Amino acid sequence: MTDTLKGLNDLRSEGKQKPKDKENFLVQLNESLIDFEATQNEIVDHSLPIIFVIGLPRSGTTFCTQIIQKAFDLGYINNLVARFWLAPVTGIKLSQQLIKNTTFDEISSDYAATTGMEGIHEFGYFWRYWLRKETASDFVNYKNLENQISWTELTRVLGKIRGAIGKPIVMKNNFGGFHIARMLKEIPNSYFIHITRNPSDVAVSIEKARLAFFDNLDTWWATISPNYHELEDLGPQEQIIGQIKSLYQLYESQIQEHPEKALTIEYEKLAKNPSLVMKTIRDLMIKDSGFDLPIKKEMNGFEIRSYKEDERYNKYSGEF
Repeated sequence: MTDTLKGLNDLRSEGKQKPKDKENFLVQLNESLIDFEATQNEIVDHSLPIIFVIGLPRSGTTFCTQIIQKAFDLGYINNLVARFWLAPVTGIKLSQQLIKNTTFDEISSDYAATTGMEGIHEFGYFWRYWLRKETASDFVNYKNLENQISWTELTRVLGKIRGAIGKPIVMKNNFGGFHIARMLKEIPNSYFIHITRNPSDVAVSIEKARLAFFDNLDTWWATISPNYHELEDLGPQEQIIGQIKSLYQLYESQIQEHPEKALTIEYEKLAKNPSLVMKTIRDLMIKDSGFDLPIKKEMNGFEIRSYKEDERYNKYSGEF
C-alpha cells in the first residue's frame, strides 16, 4: 500500500476516485481561508456537549451517528461544511444561509457517504489534519506522536464549531479513537460512543469494500491499525482479521478506562431498539455532568444487516 492516505486515491477504481482537479481546488480554497477565519470574532463555547462516535470500519459508525443526531436533534457537520475543513466556521455560516433543512431526511449511506448538502459527513480531512494522520506510520506510531498534536488549538476550533452551531453536536471520529483518553482530558464536555458489530460481518463487509474501491482484495481499505507493519505483507484475509482485532482492542481498552464519559453499544441492539440505547447515552451524560439531553424523536427499529448467508462468512466465523 502507498504510505500516504492521499496516495490511496490514485489506487481507487474509476468510479470511486476523487477528481484531482476538484481536490486541488478545495485544498487551495481552504488554505486561502485560514487567515480570513482567524480574523473573525467568533464565539468559543466549551459548555455544549460533543459526542464522538468511533468503531471498526463497516461497524455502523455512520448509522449510529445519524441516529444520535436524529434522536437528540444535535448539530453536526454536513456535506457542505465538510468542504471547509480548515475554515469550519466559514462553512457553517454558509450552510446556515444556503440550506433550509436543519437535518437530513433519511438514515442511510453508501460506505459512509451521504447525499445532499445536508447529509451527515465524517469530516475526515479535518480529523486527518488536526490529529496528524496522513501516513501509515502516523497510525502505527500514534502514541509517540500524540504530544505533537496541537491540542490547545484543536480544542479552541471545536469550541468555535460549537459556538457557531449553537447546540450540542455529534461527530463521527474514528481517528480520534487512537486518542480517547487525551481527547477526554483536553476537550471539555466530550463523550465517546464505541459501536461494535459481529466481527465476521465486519470482515465480509471490508472484503466487499476492498473490491468496490480497488477492484481487488490486496489493497488496504479504511482505518490503518497500529499493527499495520506486521500485516502489510500478509494475505487479505489475515490483514482483515488483524485489522479488526487490533482496532477493537485499541478502542475498547480506552473506553473501559473511562466509563463515566464513554460507553460501548452493539450495532444489533441499536438497530433493534434505538430509543432504549439513546436513553443509555442520555443517562450517561446526566450522571457525568448533569446535562440533560432530551430525546426529541422516538424511533422504531431498523433492519439488522448480516452476512451470515454469504459464503465468505464462514471463513471468518472461527477467527474472533
